[in-house]
Amino acid sequence: MNIQHSALAARRGEQLAIVAVWAAAIAFINPRGNFPIDDDWDFALATWRYAETGHFHFTAFTAASLRAQVLWGALWTRLFGESFDVLRLSTLVLGAATLVVVYRMLRRADVPRFGCVVAVLALGFHPIFLWSSCTFMTEVPFLFASAVALACFIRGFDDDRVAWVLAGCAAAMTACFVRQTGITLLAAPMLLAMVRRRWRDAAVIGGTIALFGAIYLVNPEWLTGSPAEFAVHFRMWTESTFRLPEQIAVFDHYATFNAQNCALFFLPLVVPLALVFVDNRRRIDFVIAALLAVVLFVRVQSLVAAGLPMPYFVSPYCCDVFAGNIFADFGLGPLALPGLFPFRLPYAARLAITYGSVLLAVCLLWAVLRRAATTNASILALGAALFGSLALFGSGLYVDRYSLDSAWPLVIALPLMLPWQSRTVRGAALPRSSSLPRSRRSRYRSTSRGIAPAGRRSTICGRTASPSRRSTPARSRFTFTSCRKAINGCDGYTSSVFLTARTRWLSSHSPASASLRAIPIAAGSVCTGARSLCSSHAGSLRCRSDEAGGAALGN
Repeated sequence: MNIQHSALAARRGEQLAIVAVWAAAIAFINPRGNFPIDDDWDFALATWRYAETGHFHFTAFTAASLRAQVLWGALWTRLFGESFDVLRLSTLVLGAATLVVVYRMLRRADVPRFGCVVAVLALGFHPIFLWSSCTFMTEVPFLFASAVALACFIRGFDDDRVAWVLAGCAAAMTACFVRQTGITLLAAPMLLAMVRRRWRDAAVIGGTIALFGAIYLVNPEWLTGSPAEFAVHFRMWTESTFRLPEQIAVFDHYATFNAQNCALFFLPLVVPLALVFVDNRRRIDFVIAALLAVVLFVRVQSLVAAGLPMPYFVSPYCCDVFAGNIFADFGLGPLALPGLFPFRLPYAARLAITYGSVLLAVCLLWAVLRRAATTNASILALGAALFGSLALFGSGLYVDRYSLDSAWPLVIALPLMLPWQSRTVRGAALPRSSSLPRSRRSRYRSTSRGIAPAGRRSTICGRTASPSRRSTPARSRFTFTSCRKAINGCDGYTSSVFLTARTRWLSSHSPASASLRAIPIAAGSVCTGARSLCSSHAGSLRCRSDEAGGAALGN
């Protein structure tokens, strides 16, 4: 019991430490001053008007739905006064809360402690997230509502509780009233519920989608501050010249932009994936990577030929590159004072960033295709990123801020793809290089591919794991039963301790290998093994393998 309390206290301490580090960075930035940044002047006006009158009044430039953010900002305005500093403080609170929610999702998915810290800090110091936290823009409020929705959906599917699914739908609707694209958060849960025949969950999610559709049909002005401005974003779809070739080109351009931005801005999670890819050495993976590289390189090279390497920024509008990008030169934000900016990025450095982002984007897309885990957390996170990115193609313009709104769930999915037991991976996730002796590289390959020997015994937390055989003409399949009960039986050892101990045992035995994947179990915890499932059996930890498969592994 004392160990359990210690584990909970350690988790709380980690959350506080992460928030403290992020808050220290914000204090160093010192985002004070009663002036607007980017478009938040528009959102501030609507907020102050609501605080004064109790009614929604938007300008003609407000395309976002914004109502939930206005209510949040109006509450702070009523309490602390009318200023941009107060509104920024309200966003900073949501930013810190988002980091906590993401941390708890990762811990629930049994990502090791080191991986959790790296992933949460990767989000906290994501350039667009960090910048948006110091404004009253819609990115961070939308992210907070989206993170709560995703966390509730994961909990609902893990524990089979419709109440959590209902809470996720409520959070998704809240996100819809910050940005309309919040409706995409319901797509992946709906499909997952239907595939798994969870009709009660599907009915709840489908009802929420129907509610959104009814609002759009009956009272569409609720979903935007200015219907005319909102229509401008989708005007290209009404033009007769916007045909299939143009639609395919927009799809290709936006997908390339989003892949490059996500790969660069989630650098601490993508660089380790690059090392995993290099160490993989499978022909099919190199073929997939080559095809992805060709598709991305063709688009990027066309921009370079037009004199537009990263950071993409051009005025007037050209080549689907918009002048509203945040990432510019050495910092964030447009060059408001031409000729007076103290540092300018040399053209050669811009080329290096451009081609480097292509390589990183290839590794990112390869990992999504080849290393995605099959847990509820991974499926729902990747689904949210996919449908959020697809929603971008309806818009007539793309800015780099949209990569955060659409693909932020990668911060949940990517850590589940990485073998955090490898020192090389842990070193690559830090802002320094790390080397792994050649004698240990084979061990890394073993643990990352899931060594699963048959006929061995191991003691974990004082419990014996013994394989039993059965005659089934199938590949070897290990079933680590009652993971959660075994963990609780070890006086509060966390699941990460169990997984680490199991991985060390697997890596020290036969060199036969099988695919190592993370899969969900009934209690919501996660075990890893070759197509394995964890099920409860009298509170014991038992390993089961198929006789034929075990013999094959032995050979």
